Amino acid sequence: MATKAQIIANLDWLTERISNRVWTISAGIVVISLAYVVEGSGSNGVAFLEPEQVSLPAAIALLSLLFDMLQYVFGTKSHTRILVRMEAEDQVDAKFDTTEIYYRAQKLSFFAKIGCCITASVWMILLIFIRVLELM
Repeated sequence: MATKAQIIANLDWLTERISNRVWTISAGIVVISLAYVVEGSGSNGVAFLEPEQVSLPAAIALLSLLFDMLQYVFGTKSHTRILVRMEAEDQVDAKFDTTEIYYRAQKLSFFAKIGCCITASVWMILLIFIRVLELM
């Protein structure tokens, strides 16, 4: 049976892994999109993907990175408020107020970054897959 401390440690580890994957995948999508924009066209004079096709997945990937940053900004604000309250009331421990705006914004940002990352990834994979099929 897992203790509460073990579950919290596992959740910390998992959310860190998710955040790292979001950054890697989203940054990769932006780089791939920029490569298509900069490259312009292939050796036969026809671009593999047009900049117009990759601009929306790249924008969504950038949104994912923004939500990742916001998650940490809101988390810092939420934790700082708790710490200030604990120090003012001379408490040793405290509970998170799950109705507090910064806590809810942090949670929303976490799910938004994952949603944006998955959306941009699937979109980009479909674009590439369809283009490969067109070239066959």
